[in-house]
Amino acid sequence: MQTINLDFPKQGFVNVVDQFMLGEDILVAPVVEKGARKRTVQLPKGKWETPSGKVIRGGKSLEFDVALDELLYFKLK
Repeated sequence: MQTINLDFPKQGFVNVVDQFMLGEDILVAPVVEKGARKRTVQLPKGKWETPSGKVIRGGKSLEFDVALDELLYFKLK
């Protein structure tokens, strides 16, 4: 487990403290605000697979709906 900036340097993640990498290909973005049902995620460049299997292109910030019992994560493709 490490900060996202270590795996994706020079992509503007220095100040991102609420997302982290598990290994080299899983990005975890937990909901950290009490009662929140949405989460904005800064995805590094590349193709990322959501828990539902949808593949999206990174290099931007995206907002996701998140259930209370869900952990938001993405797998690098």
